[in-house]
Amino acid sequence: MRAAISSARAARLQVAVAASAQNSKVHVEGSVGFAGDSAQGMERAARVSVTGERPLVDFGQTDRRVALAALRAEIAQQQARGAIDAALANVLRQFGKRRSAARTLTIIDHYLTLYHARAALIEAAVASGVMSTSDVLEIKALKNQILSQRAKADLAKQVSSTALKLALEPQYDAAIADLRSGVDALAPPSFEIPNSVAARLVQLRQSDARLQIELEANAGKPVGHFRTSVTSPTFDDPDTSLFAGVTFSMPVKDGGMAKAKIVGLEQALATLGHEQVLLEQTSKLAQSEWQSFAKFYEVETTLLEQRLRISRARVEALELRLRAGRTDVKTLVKEILSSAQSQVAQVELRGDLLSQSIKAAVKVQSTCTLIRLCGDIATIFEGLPP
Repeated sequence: MRAAISSARAARLQVAVAASAQNSKVHVEGSVGFAGDSAQGMERAARVSVTGERPLVDFGQTDRRVALAALRAEIAQQQARGAIDAALANVLRQFGKRRSAARTLTIIDHYLTLYHARAALIEAAVASGVMSTSDVLEIKALKNQILSQRAKADLAKQVSSTALKLALEPQYDAAIADLRSGVDALAPPSFEIPNSVAARLVQLRQSDARLQIELEANAGKPVGHFRTSVTSPTFDDPDTSLFAGVTFSMPVKDGGMAKAKIVGLEQALATLGHEQVLLEQTSKLAQSEWQSFAKFYEVETTLLEQRLRISRARVEALELRLRAGRTDVKTLVKEILSSAQSQVAQVELRGDLLSQSIKAAVKVQSTCTLIRLCGDIATIFEGLPP
């Protein structure tokens, strides 16, 4: 990401380099040595020549080169934004994994505490013969399943935490706080193609190709400069030489190079046109997939809430029935572990919401819209050279 920003800064500096071609230039050349002919021998001699030159006419080629440098600076800037977008998407994925894993661990630990609080009841039920070996094995299988989920969550938390620390140091704590507030107020992905980094890059590359075609089409036109020069006397010319006037140069034949370049650039333009169409199709498909997931998320959220309410109500009811001796501890323990699964499923669904949002936003490189960071990212490039 830093490399991309540095490239954008370097590309912006090239605009000034291209614009300097419009400025006057002065060239000084000097030589010191011996001069003469075979008859008179050699004598010490010195020569100084000063030449001043200013562009007079080039049929807009310098202006086109300056515009091309500015275009490429903006292309580099958009590429840097794309790199930032990709880095942000990765950070958000890791943050989502870490948050889901941490919440899963909290939930499982809570329900395991409830389970262990009833371990004595299980042992008593086994000792009295109320609970069979098969029942005990069934409960252990459910517990092991929960423990397996806990181990996976713990691993996911460790891996994602390491990835976040590597990506966010040395601003880790502040960045985590910003990510937490941004994800808590997650915005839906944006599918506005004209405002996306990907679309802007295609447009800029099209402009770049068109400008290069103009440059090649005008490459055979003459270039004129206003030139003045002063040359000091030499051993065979005692007078100072002066020149002031207009010089012209014009390529007569380039072997078909310009024409070949134009053909290649026109093909590149056609390819960019296809990319633009493909980007629009990709955006529509991503939007359709997101809308389908949003409907599923709404329905699944309601179902999981109902499932968890029912499970909690059953736990309370079974607790009362167990005290009254009207049910066994096996049924209660199974319902406690079922409640854990329902709450973990809620956490996983919220994690899916974040991952699906990222997946949709990445398609058009607009991840920053999810946590409203686009304005902050834009300020990174405000300090680049004009």
